[in-house]
Amino acid sequence: MTEPHPAPPPATVIDVTTDNLADHAAQLLAGGARLALVAAHHDPDAIRIVYLFTAGPPDQRTELHLRTRPDQPTVPSLAALSFPPAASNARCTTCTASNP
Repeated sequence: MTEPHPAPPPATVIDVTTDNLADHAAQLLAGGARLALVAAHHDPDAIRIVYLFTAGPPDQRTELHLRTRPDQPTVPSLAALSFPPAASNARCTTCTASNP
């Protein structure tokens, strides 16, 4: 019989704004955390976007909570943190002879 997995530790929750979301995310990524999940929750007064970052071992979880107005939901992109713009002289290393 297998042993049950222990429950993960509770996540640290940080409330963020559209102005400081990227800064908090960049700090977590620089510390070795990775974005594991983005979820949206329709609360009575707002849409709450939850960004779950994980790191470890040991298991560490941090949630960034962004609240936005239901009538104007705005979610800033974090893509530039994970996929920085390529250098102008960068070459595609996955191109094939038939698709240069």
